[in-house]
Amino acid sequence: SPLWGLVLAKWVGNPGDRQTSETQVNGLSSQGKVAAFNPKDSNSNTPLMRSGIVVNCPIVASVVPPSTADMTRFAGNCPPSNLGYSCVTEPQPGVKIHYSLGGQPPSNPCTSRASGTPAVSANQQIVHFLLEASTPGWLGLSFAQKLGSMWPADAVIGFNGPDGSPDLHSYHVHQYSVSSSDQTNGWLNNAGYVSMGGNSKMMCFSRALESPEAAVVKSIDPTSLPMNWALGPQNSLVQHTTMGSVELNLAGGAARSLADDTATNNAFRAAHGALMLVAFVLLMPSAVLMARHKWLFGDRKTGTIKGTWFRIHQIANVTAVVCALTAIGLIFGRFKWIGRAETVSYYTGHRAVGMTAVAMMIVQALIGGFRPHLGAKNRHLWRRVHQVWGWLTLAMGTAAAYIGVALFSALTETPVAYFLGPALAISCLLLLVGLGLETRKFKLERAGEYDKHTHDFAASLPSSKGMDMPAGSATAPGGARSATAAGT
Repeated sequence: SPLWGLVLAKWVGNPGDRQTSETQVNGLSSQGKVAAFNPKDSNSNTPLMRSGIVVNCPIVASVVPPSTADMTRFAGNCPPSNLGYSCVTEPQPGVKIHYSLGGQPPSNPCTSRASGTPAVSANQQIVHFLLEASTPGWLGLSFAQKLGSMWPADAVIGFNGPDGSPDLHSYHVHQYSVSSSDQTNGWLNNAGYVSMGGNSKMMCFSRALESPEAAVVKSIDPTSLPMNWALGPQNSLVQHTTMGSVELNLAGGAARSLADDTATNNAFRAAHGALMLVAFVLLMPSAVLMARHKWLFGDRKTGTIKGTWFRIHQIANVTAVVCALTAIGLIFGRFKWIGRAETVSYYTGHRAVGMTAVAMMIVQALIGGFRPHLGAKNRHLWRRVHQVWGWLTLAMGTAAAYIGVALFSALTETPVAYFLGPALAISCLLLLVGLGLETRKFKLERAGEYDKHTHDFAASLPSSKGMDMPAGSATAPGGARSATAAGT
């Protein structure tokens, strides 16, 4: 019988598109489509001629899906596997994923130790996998609902149990951790796990394209299968140390790794986090210190305060707004609106707190922009609102920034100290500076050298001794207006 089990092509009128390779014909037939080739051009149909299909006249034939036994004979557009599978892809040096569509599992050191329900039945198409890597702990391979997302997914995880025997099970991955309670049954077949010496390990298994028993991916599209792989540091269900994503074309043999996308995604996350930390942990607290300790810019000659503090206050706040808006633009521009089921449980909380903080920051800037003129009746009310709203904004933004540090660590497998250390260092430094300034301010007020209500300086300030001070400058109405005209 023909090699393809009568996977023919069509010839109607003009030749049209030519699909002449075994891989292309196989790929189209697996989708239920008809592959077209030119029967008059024997040079372009060498694979078909070799298969025993001799074409010397126009043909119209319906496509019959190739048998599972025949599918395993072709490596397609991929490097051939040295373990008997049709294809192998190496998403990372030392990590290899071997795979075949159809037929019986190939014979190799892993499948020879496999156990479970026989995978091949008359009415099923079967896909076979083997993950090969060097790791001191577990191996994991999962069928992801969405390319590049760790969960939701159906996973197979294997490691050496306490007694040295293989511990290999299927799991429902529905969050950023897996436990024995997440084990599933019914879709994993011919599963095996073997240590080859040292840290070299193999994990193999089979499953049907249609597996209603699976929790997430019940039906596999053979032309586009998103998968995740991961390696753990221990022989138990602990957090992975290395991971990646691939997209496999089981029918055509091609594979695409998302390693570069992961690095780019992490770079966007890092930039977003750094900008938010600068905005809410550095700039906003600095702006608050400027407003609260404007006495640092007192004019020793006139007993009033210079407007320098207000310009610094404005620049710090405007820069913080620009950083926060840039951070929001980066993260949503890259990832769009991520659904709750596609990331860690506290992502949506972080997003809500962060967006609220940025919105409050914009409102605070508008409040500052509509400042009543000095002497207006509502000036005192405006000042209170501006102060209280500013403190609330700072608290909300700080919470969002520190939750983001934990989130970044969870998403990128980066130690939390990498971001938390610098952030806490800045926060502690500003806190110590603030406490020092509060102490100094309190002493000045108690000595009667500074009035926190009028922001006037007394002539007896230590640095002003010996200077000629205008009479009554400390309490003169003009002096008070000069002090507050700077933007109190």
